[in-house]
Amino acid sequence: MRDYFLYLPRPATAPLFGAAVTAAGFTRVPPGADYPPRAARHPADHRLTWQRGRILDVWQVVLIVEGGGWFESQPTGRRRIGAGDVFLLLPGVWHRYAPDPQTGWVESWLELEGPLLAQLRRLPAFQPRRAVLPLGPQPELAELLDRCHLLAQHQPAEFSGRLATTGLQILALLAGLARQRGGGTPARLQALMRKAQILLMEQCEQPPPMEQLAQQLGMGYSHFRRCFRQHTGLAPKPYVQALRLRRVQELLRHSELTIKEIAGRLGYHSPFHLSSEFKKSTGLAPAPWRARCAAGRAVPRLGKKSA
Repeated sequence: MRDYFLYLPRPATAPLFGAAVTAAGFTRVPPGADYPPRAARHPADHRLTWQRGRILDVWQVVLIVEGGGWFESQPTGRRRIGAGDVFLLLPGVWHRYAPDPQTGWVESWLELEGPLLAQLRRLPAFQPRRAVLPLGPQPELAELLDRCHLLAQHQPAEFSGRLATTGLQILALLAGLARQRGGGTPARLQALMRKAQILLMEQCEQPPPMEQLAQQLGMGYSHFRRCFRQHTGLAPKPYVQALRLRRVQELLRHSELTIKEIAGRLGYHSPFHLSSEFKKSTGLAPAPWRARCAAGRAVPRLGKKSA
């Protein structure tokens, strides 16, 4: 792959998939070369020097493909990194990094932003103190990043949505790999948490009290809540809220129920409460969100000429 970096326009409204890829790049830094390369013209808020470091307001995922160097942030301290390591640059966290002049490195990176990422910050894998992930060879990760680079450079039809979903696949893969390295949850507890997820999914319209669910699983509530959050990244009540919002989307997209009827069916206090939670999650109120979906499904009638 040739060296490149590209910054894409930031979305004016909440991204359709909850996240958007706003930049990507692939760079070979030979031994002894300046870093960042002097010819690279990054935006002012992205410029990096080892002396000053920087703070971003977006996420970046950086994979070191070859070579090695250093990464430093306040939560991690200075860390040696090498081929197969990934480091995460999280919003609001000071950091700096550079290749070893003796070896140089090859970096493959992606930048994302969007409201969904604020929820992902709750996952253990995406805490600032765990920003360095020593993963070793990961063909699936490299393949996903390469797919992003091809989409970013060639920009086929609907490339922004495809970029976003591939970027989220990368984050999901990293969360799973980090969890495997951390030992994860014992098999018995994993089975109980999966059972809890199924029960909550089946009953999301009228979810049981969480204390009652914990008792049904033979667990104390505090232990259940802690294990559930470790397993899913969310505490039980926010998890139910996310399920309900997904059900709202399904009903808006596939039914003719009014907002008031949907609110009543899913146990919201009022249509206003539903609308407020929905807009907070998607960036749009339910009515315009439904209209956008309807417009996307509209198909021109055969034989009808456009004006």
